[in-house]
Amino acid sequence: MKRKSLIRILFVLFGIILFNVLLLGYPTRTLTNEANNPNSITISSNIPKDIFSDGTPASKATLRQAAIFAWKEFIALNWPADPDLRGKPKPNLPFGSDDKPLVWETLRNKIEIYPGNSNQANQPFYNGSPSRGGPHYYYDPAKVLTTDGQIYSCNGAAPQRNAFVNLDEADEIGLNRMYAGKAPTNYPGQQFLYLAKANEQEYDYVKNLKWNTFDSRVPNKNTSFSQATQNTINKIQKSKEYPIPNPTNPTFVSLPYNTLEVKSAWRHLNTDEDTSKFHVAPVRFYKNQSSTKGQGNYCFIQSEKDWGMGALHIIQKTPSAPYFIFATFSQADNITKKDGTSVEDVNGQLKNPSIIKSNPFDPKIFSDTPKPRNPDPNAIYETAATGMDDVKQTQKFDPLKPPGAPENHLPNDLRLYYENILGASALPQVPISINRRANPIPDQIIAVNQYAHSVISNYIHAHGLSSSPWLNYKLVNIQWVPLTKDANAPGKPYTGSDVANYYLANEVVETDLNLQLFSGQFKNTNENLITDFAYKNQIPGFAFGPKNQYANVVHQGKQFNMGGCMGCHGNATNKGADFSFILLDGPVPFSFPEVGGDALPNQLRFIRQQSKRPQLR
Repeated sequence: MKRKSLIRILFVLFGIILFNVLLLGYPTRTLTNEANNPNSITISSNIPKDIFSDGTPASKATLRQAAIFAWKEFIALNWPADPDLRGKPKPNLPFGSDDKPLVWETLRNKIEIYPGNSNQANQPFYNGSPSRGGPHYYYDPAKVLTTDGQIYSCNGAAPQRNAFVNLDEADEIGLNRMYAGKAPTNYPGQQFLYLAKANEQEYDYVKNLKWNTFDSRVPNKNTSFSQATQNTINKIQKSKEYPIPNPTNPTFVSLPYNTLEVKSAWRHLNTDEDTSKFHVAPVRFYKNQSSTKGQGNYCFIQSEKDWGMGALHIIQKTPSAPYFIFATFSQADNITKKDGTSVEDVNGQLKNPSIIKSNPFDPKIFSDTPKPRNPDPNAIYETAATGMDDVKQTQKFDPLKPPGAPENHLPNDLRLYYENILGASALPQVPISINRRANPIPDQIIAVNQYAHSVISNYIHAHGLSSSPWLNYKLVNIQWVPLTKDANAPGKPYTGSDVANYYLANEVVETDLNLQLFSGQFKNTNENLITDFAYKNQIPGFAFGPKNQYANVVHQGKQFNMGGCMGCHGNATNKGADFSFILLDGPVPFSFPEVGGDALPNQLRFIRQQSKRPQLR
């Protein structure tokens, strides 16, 4: 009897060890000590250049190997930066010490790549290093009403050092504005603000080809870049492949390998929040004291320590993934219940698995692609157009006929919420709360997050640090290989087992239904609807399948109708700008900063919801 018990115990122990080795990749010492091993996470300041270092293509990686690559990027980019070299780490400083600024923070902001003041267009990448007072942001002098395009402090006192976190975006690509119910309501309220940056490879590529300046005789245009984008479109349509990078050749648009772009979301922290759970840094955001949109008396507010990072997107073009690899991380406590308690744990596991049966949004939101057979009269329907030739808007909203007292957005509601931007008439114009993400974080990602946190924890304790904010960030998901929908099933959502990878989205960067379930392209109207298929009289990058399915990614002659971030950025490629919206939008400079909204206390949200909630008819 005792022998059988001993055998059972040995079997259990063996099973635990096997689970850790196969799924989590530890505790074997050989794996954790090999920096280039795709099965191990190492604490290194070197940004990995591809998932595999032996020439194996990224498309051959497992989800676990891709997630490990994402964590290696995250660790290296969040390393303390060299005080004299932007975008470079200071290797002798320990990771996790949260010394400022960090490597990714010192990359160039989009307005530094395409300055509104053309006199600043050819500065070296390292100009404005941390030890020299930080960066300078030059917008269009005619739009911001200053002599050189620099915006000055709202209180008149210049900060000792300009913030690297320049929050000059105030919405989710023009679709909606995102808010945190537990954030304070002083300006800019509970709103998340954003920034976009790129590394030295992208900056020097644009600068050396002089694509960040206008032609002297052609207002608001760079004809060399315009011609290169058209050449690129023609090549993609013909060969179903992207041009090979050549940084000195202006014929095609093709960013160099290991080009990096990052996007980050930030919000004001409340006084009762534990700031040690957030990466905090000096941030700059803007006010416009004129009633004229896009032109007025701008000023900036610089906050030194009470803003926290809610999300970090990382995209990198690698030699084996010319379609870029897309990874997104978020702070552990973004998604909460009404009382402010977290819906997921620090690794991304749902604390209450039954929540998966609930609606992601409150009030309910459904896509009418396909249209539900029995519409809920108390639900809001957010259209996702199929994109067939005869598209008709079937859903109309009447803001004067609320269907009843809402249950969400009570004065003590601490959940995330968003509001669609006015003018997108087909979208609900009411505050919409977030209960959970549309597609849960996969178990494999959760396991890698647990592994990464254990590696980081061991490292920081070995270096005498008591804790680190990076233990409170998790990988949401990664896209490392293009996927596609069934071309024989027009207008239907992707239903593969890797659905969360297909629809990669971050809860505070791509929040509404159209972004959580994005594929295809955005319809080119003010409704900002999505489509999987080409419209009549449109010429997409290319099309395939019996229903002329729209494709947004190509690779090795194959075509993909990809979803999520890769699919969205693929639309920039189909316009000749190589997966980069910074590149696509840049020749028309980001001439003025977007500003945050005024405070909107929870009580007003509740009143506003009652008065504006539309009736489906």
